[in-house]
Amino acid sequence: MVSCIATRASVALSIAPTMMVPFVLFGGLFLNAGSVPVYLIWLKYLSWFYYGNEAVVITQWKDIDTIYCNRENSTCPENGAAVLRSLGFDEVSTINNSEFLKKKDIHLKNFIMVNCKVLKSFYV
Repeated sequence: MVSCIATRASVALSIAPTMMVPFVLFGGLFLNAGSVPVYLIWLKYLSWFYYGNEAVVITQWKDIDTIYCNRENSTCPENGAAVLRSLGFDEVSTINNSEFLKKKDIHLKNFIMVNCKVLKSFYV
């Protein structure tokens, strides 16, 4: 997507971090999905990191029945469902996330957009 906006590689390198940081931040990698402010909640749904991260976390923790830890630590969750609740994820949505990522076809769309830009540059 960045390559379609930028005319030169140096411009693309300066634009890319500005565009990617909100997706990474609101995708649940660094910010808990349940703690996103209400007025910024729409950003997490635009982020493909959100759907991938949620699918991986749900797959990892959904079948864990017991987490063994010492009782000195009072913040230790008792099972995988408690971990998912603390992260703000719903176990049912993993199917929806995988279907969404399949439908989105981000890489194919980007490939087509870049090829259109390259072809356009040949004819100009």
